[in-house]
Amino acid sequence: MQADKGKTAGSAQRSLAAEDAEARLLVIARELMFAHGYENVTTDMLAREANVSKATIYRNFSSKADLMGRMVNAESAQIFDGIPDRVDTKTEFRDALQSYGERFLDLILSPEKMTFERTLLSKADELPQGARLFFANAHIGTRDRMAKFILKAQESGNARSDLPAQQMAEHLLILWKGMDHCALQLGLPADEQRDRNAHVAECIELLFPESNKSN
Repeated sequence: MQADKGKTAGSAQRSLAAEDAEARLLVIARELMFAHGYENVTTDMLAREANVSKATIYRNFSSKADLMGRMVNAESAQIFDGIPDRVDTKTEFRDALQSYGERFLDLILSPEKMTFERTLLSKADELPQGARLFFANAHIGTRDRMAKFILKAQESGNARSDLPAQQMAEHLLILWKGMDHCALQLGLPADEQRDRNAHVAECIELLFPESNKSN
C-alpha cells in the first residue's frame, strides 16, 4: 500500500514538473520569438533561457513550430480572460465586444507582435509548417473563439442572426485590423491620429447596429 502511494505521489510530482516546464517554455518562447522573430530563435536558445534540456522541449512539443503554435494559441485565448461566455442584454454584448476589440488591437498592433509576425511572413515559403500553425492558431483560432461568443448572443436574441456567427466574427476581426495592421506589417507607421477605441466601437456599430438599442 505504501509503495502504491509512493508511486502515485511520484507520478503527481512528475506531472506537475512537466506542466511547469511546459508553461515556462511557452512564456520564454513568447519573449524570445516576439523580440527576435520566429526564425531567429533556436531550440538551444529556448532550452538555455528556460533552464531545461532540449529533450524536455521535445517531450512537451513535437517541434519548434508546435511550440510556436501553442504559444500563439495561448496568447489569443488570454485576450478573452474576464470576458463573459454569454451575455444577457444587447448592452452587455456590445460592451464585451468593445473590451475584446481593444485587447485584440493592443496585441496585434504591438511592436513586439509585429516583429514576430513580419519575420514569420518573410519566411513563410521556407517555413510552411510554422506558417500553417500560426494561421491555424492566430487567425482561425481567434475567429472561432469570437464566433462561439457571437453565436451565443445570437441564440439569446442579443445579436443579429441574418449571417452565420463565424462569418460575422471574420468580418469584425478584419474590420478591427484595418489599415493600421497593413501598414505595420510593411514596416510603415500606423495612423497616430486614429483613436483605436473609437475605431473598435465604429466597427461594432457597422456590423451590429442593433446592439446600441436597449433591451
